[in-house]
Amino acid sequence: FSLSRDGGATFQAPVRVAELPALALGNHRGPRVVFAGKSILVTAGVTPAGQPHGPADLLVFRSTDEGRTW
Repeated sequence: FSLSRDGGATFQAPVRVAELPALALGNHRGPRVVFAGKSILVTAGVTPAGQPHGPADLLVFRSTDEGRTW
């Protein structure tokens, strides 16, 4: 994740949210980022081993830096 406070002209240093073995990609299954109050939520689908086109498990990661104002 990398934050821009000036409309995309510059970005802060990126922060790794997670490392996943088989991230599901595409228009409907790729990672999503949501800002909720003072938290950031990132959802990502992980495709089970041996099932590249099967249903993905959905994982959710939440920021723990509650004091930051996004």
